[in-house]
Amino acid sequence: IESEEDILNIQVEIPADAKNIQVEILEQNNETLEIPLEKMDIIQSVIKELLKLSQDTSQLGANFLSKNPTKTEPWAGIMRRNSPGKAAAGAPVFIAQGTADHIVRPPITRKFANHLCLQGTRVHMIWLEGVSHDYAGYDGAPAAVRWMSDRFAGRPAPSNCKR
Repeated sequence: IESEEDILNIQVEIPADAKNIQVEILEQNNETLEIPLEKMDIIQSVIKELLKLSQDTSQLGANFLSKNPTKTEPWAGIMRRNSPGKAAAGAPVFIAQGTADHIVRPPITRKFANHLCLQGTRVHMIWLEGVSHDYAGYDGAPAAVRWMSDRFAGRPAPSNCKR
């Protein structure tokens, strides 16, 4: 489907005993949607919305930014100034990292933790096995609360930095 006009030209043959129609979205993870036949009146609007979405997101391809912000001022300077780890933290640090996080990649977090350790910061890092970015905060919250409660209770901060 390239345009809204193509939607009007879609013809579907449905067996008399069918209860659902399957719509395959081949360009997006080969997903299949099952739509009940009693909802046939909305199929056209669903296809229109999918078409709008595909047109909107396709414009965000490789050319989303005209220049690399890590090499273009003032953005490069702003990113350097706002990157953590330039100075010692001044307090112990707790880090929870999901091993299945594809947004904040585990090797980058490990490198950051090691950098803090080298500066003398006490770092307590826990790895959340199989946890993605979306659930790391939720799954790591109980350990984070215990860790913070211990700090407020005056107990020394644990550290798994290698000395």
